[in-house]
Order: sequence, then structure tokens, then C-alpha cells
Amino acid sequence: MKPSFAEQISQCVEKVPIVKHVARKKFIGLFTIGLIKSRNVQFCEIAQHLNDKVKLPSNEVRIQDFVREVELDYYFVAALLVSLLPAKGKLRLGIDRTEWDAPAR
Repeated sequence: MKPSFAEQISQCVEKVPIVKHVARKKFIGLFTIGLIKSRNVQFCEIAQHLNDKVKLPSNEVRIQDFVREVELDYYFVAALLVSLLPAKGKLRLGIDRTEWDAPAR
């Protein structure tokens, strides 16, 4: 039987050592699925696709806590995202060149 898309993402997250904690690995899988389903990067949009059993603000706080508290190895994040891309066919790449330096006060 062919594994579902969610199972494929979970398997990819297990292979790539983005974080060590098992619950955080599961969250990364859910968050990735939420990103894909919502086709948006806003937390309020992704929160709608995380966990239907809890209230929407709880999902949003969970995302905010994860982003605030967890340090990710972005090399492995990139490896995870590339592993989810199709092997054949054309792709469109978008690059964000936002400057992240805090303004001087």
C-alpha cells in the first residue's frame, strides 16, 4: 500500500535531524503539512490545518512557541524541503531577500 502524503513527510522528518525531541519532530511534520495545505506562511492560516481537536488560538500559540523556543539547523530544513520536491518536472523558485538587521535606535 502506498503511504499517504502525511506519512511521507513524517518519514522525511525522521531522516533529517532538524531537532532531537520527538514531539517537536512531529510538530515539524504537522507544520509542513499546514504550510502546504494553506499555501501561506501566516501563522493564523497554518494554525487552521494543525489540529482540529483544539481551538484555533491554541494552535497559533503552539506555532509561536515553537518558533520562539526552538533553534533549527536551517541546512537540514533546506534538505527536508528539497526532499519533498518532485524528482522530475519544472519548478518555480522564489527567493526572499528581506534584510533582517534590526534598525539602530
